[in-house]
Amino acid sequence: MFGSEILEIVIGLIFVYLLLSLLATTINEIITTSFSSARGKILQKAIRTMLSDRFDPKEDLADQAAGSPRDLGTAFYAHPMIYRFAKKGKKGLPSYLSKKNFSLVVIDLLGEDNSIDRSFKSIEETVSKLPEGDTKTLLLTLIVNAEGSIDKFRALLENWFDEMMQRATGWYKRHVQTILLFIGLGISIIFNADTFQIAKKLSVDPEARAQIVKMAEEYQERIIAPDTAKSDSLTKPTFIKRMCSDTTIDSLDRKVWCKLDSLNQQVDYLVQDQLNQATSVLGLGWNVPSFSYGKKESQWKKPFWYAGKYITWFWSELSISKIIGWLITALAVSLGAPFWFDLLNKVMKIRGTGSKPEEEEAKSAKRQPVG
Repeated sequence: MFGSEILEIVIGLIFVYLLLSLLATTINEIITTSFSSARGKILQKAIRTMLSDRFDPKEDLADQAAGSPRDLGTAFYAHPMIYRFAKKGKKGLPSYLSKKNFSLVVIDLLGEDNSIDRSFKSIEETVSKLPEGDTKTLLLTLIVNAEGSIDKFRALLENWFDEMMQRATGWYKRHVQTILLFIGLGISIIFNADTFQIAKKLSVDPEARAQIVKMAEEYQERIIAPDTAKSDSLTKPTFIKRMCSDTTIDSLDRKVWCKLDSLNQQVDYLVQDQLNQATSVLGLGWNVPSFSYGKKESQWKKPFWYAGKYITWFWSELSISKIIGWLITALAVSLGAPFWFDLLNKVMKIRGTGSKPEEEEAKSAKRQPVG
């Protein structure tokens, strides 16, 4: 019984981390979609790493000026096919690029100027005229491996792009993890999600523990059975993918609006349903006191008076233990929702291999002598 209690406490903590991670990820997506150009900058860093000789991906992008017009990395982003994907036209950066478009632009840049001829020979001649450097060496290697076939050269370019995108994905994940850490800390403070207090509540309150475990089980069932009516889950992946890839939504602004609308729905669902229920069960949040400002006092001082009162109250609530608890929660959130969902599945499987408490009690009752 003692072992099952510990396992349920672990499940409860994992589920809370999962909910908070989902909220943090959604908030990050809203920020990225609306305000940030992080994806575009990382994509540009990857492309310039491939096509610009004097470019260091470890240094800040803003500190490295664009190369000469002959630099392929600079020419790539000046190509109409690239800047038309950016939200702000020539001044913006595209956030996404397919390998097909990458190869089309590179082949177009390597073809003869003012000519529709994009023969393999013309590409080979253009590459041979490039300045000596890593880019020229790599392109010459691809040309040799293409064996005179422009289709094979295109496929090699696309494979090269895929390999670089794997590196770029790692860069973006590290960037997101840093952002999630700060968002997670903010969420931890707003919800007063102190890991120590959550663990204590789960350990001393069997009813709260049972409710959280039940919520975790129900959530897991919804995700594992995506085709059922219950599949309107926290992340709603099918809905988002269907709506935002709809061919009738042909403008970039419409796609962005569509994604933002879906993300806002996720936040509403998370906060109003799952998180509200979890915070209610675990007693998270703040018991904020109310203060009364005297009517005879100067009205212009009122905001400062309230600010002083609430700041004093907030500081009185702080402790080293609470701050460490918030930091642990923030670190957990930075690991991301996929990590916690995978861990939840594994722990649930471990729990499923043993008998449930009610089953053990039934077996014990049967073994007791009658009379």
